[in-house]
Amino acid sequence: MDFMGKGGYLLLAREESKKENKEAIINWWEKFLEITMQKESLERQKFAETAFNLGNIYFLNLKFKKALKEYEEALRLDPENKEYQDEVKKMKNLLKNPEQQKVLRKYYEEIQRKKEKQ
Repeated sequence: MDFMGKGGYLLLAREESKKENKEAIINWWEKFLEITMQKESLERQKFAETAFNLGNIYFLNLKFKKALKEYEEALRLDPENKEYQDEVKKMKNLLKNPEQQKVLRKYYEEIQRKKEKQ
């Protein structure tokens, strides 16, 4: 990202517009748009990671429908992320398979019992 940041380019664009230098105005506004889009992209990725992590927490607490909802939100925010794509697919398959859900529940219950004994 450029050292001037979003605010600096906005101010320069306004100054150039006062001088009626149309090419400079376009250049500054293009740079402003580019920086804004980069910032929004990073923010979307952070929100996607947060949604994905919440999905993992729901999964570990055997709340599979809520986990799927968060995985789908992560994927909506970052649709190119292969990990998010895979997790949505796995969770949809899990929700279609009650037997697999039972196996997971038993597995996590056993882990909980072992932790409680320690």
